Amino acid sequence: MHTSSFQATTTPASPPTFSLLPRSVPFPILSLPLQLNPVPHRLRLQLPHPLPRQSELFTLSFSFSLLLNASPFSKPQPAHLHFLGVHIHAHVVKFGYACHVFVRNALIQFYCDCSRVGSAKRVFEEDTLCSDVVTWNSMLAGYVRNGEVRFAEKMFDEMPERDVVSWSTMITGYVLNGLLEDGLECFRDMRETKVRPNEAILTLLSVSAQLGLLGYGRFVHSTIEGLRFPMTVPMGTALVDMYLKCGCVEKARILFDGMAKKDVWIWNVMICGLASHDHAKEALALFQRFVGEGFQPVNVTFVGVLNACSRAGLVGDPRHYFKLMVDGYGIQPEMEHYGCMVDLLARAGLQIM
Repeated sequence: MHTSSFQATTTPASPPTFSLLPRSVPFPILSLPLQLNPVPHRLRLQLPHPLPRQSELFTLSFSFSLLLNASPFSKPQPAHLHFLGVHIHAHVVKFGYACHVFVRNALIQFYCDCSRVGSAKRVFEEDTLCSDVVTWNSMLAGYVRNGEVRFAEKMFDEMPERDVVSWSTMITGYVLNGLLEDGLECFRDMRETKVRPNEAILTLLSVSAQLGLLGYGRFVHSTIEGLRFPMTVPMGTALVDMYLKCGCVEKARILFDGMAKKDVWIWNVMICGLASHDHAKEALALFQRFVGEGFQPVNVTFVGVLNACSRAGLVGDPRHYFKLMVDGYGIQPEMEHYGCMVDLLARAGLQIM
């Protein structure tokens, strides 16, 4: 079978882009290897000629979707790469693949990633009968990523079918756009539908922590326990952080001590949380345990340590820890570290030079 080539070339003035280079491969594989090319940039598609039989349409439509989702098209792109994507779309229409669900979903995602939500919506509305839940989710996520949360909300309400991705996308959309309480309400609605949550539940724990909403945080925690989610390190860290920020130090301590595996971040959360609640001696003792178990302190670790010293009024200790941070671990002081030192000296009534 012979192949015909479709080419889209940017102008020589365009900045360096990725180029899709052809290979001699049998139909129906499209040439997909991506390489940097400093010369005028060209996108070449190897397509079958004559057109494939009906039995081969699925494979080629899937290849189109791979092409649209391949780097560099899978990330927000400047105008010249959007131009190339539009040419792919034109070729999709020309060869009659626009109604294939894989291709439609890829086109919607491509246009949304290029911040062309209007173009994505036109693709979506061309034939809603050919849409599946992935198509709806792609459009929903596109609205969210481009900050159009109210359009996303309207689409969410109109969805004929919702899965966990739909709910998680909407919850995350509310949170990312500052509508934190709406995100929590959406989670409550999801639980009433018996849809099992996924990792988006961590976002809700973060929201509960930011707003100090202990009741919501406990509700999310009970959901985690009821569904028997594995207590991963990120899950444990989010729970400990939520309880600390809601003032439940003892509950956070119990969760922390019960974690079979800990990473540097959950230690930092606990150290900083204890310090912020005036448990200075416990925070410093925990820091010694942290170092004793072989963990390497980072920037935020010493923010917690210096804050603990400041709140306890320990004038000598912070100077020791400040020197340890710089000379022992090579961490450059930042505004937060200097702020802790100034606060300490001010509390002690010492002159700040």
